[in-house]
Amino acid sequence: MGLIHWEGFSLVEVSRILAMKEGTVRSRYHRARASLRSQLQLEHQRHTKAPGPSPVP
Repeated sequence: MGLIHWEGFSLVEVSRILAMKEGTVRSRYHRARASLRSQLQLEHQRHTKAPGPSPVP
C-alpha cells in the first residue's frame, strides 16, 4: 500500500517491482484498504461512544 500511496507507483509498477501478477497486487491492495478502513471505523466508534449512565451507588 505504501508503494502506491506514498511513493506514487501504479499497480502495474508495483507488480513489476514485487514480481507479482497485477491481479495479486490489486487484490492485496484492496484487502489492505478494506482492513485499514475497518480498523479506523472501529477506532472512531471507540472514541466517539457516548458514556453510559452512571452506576447507582
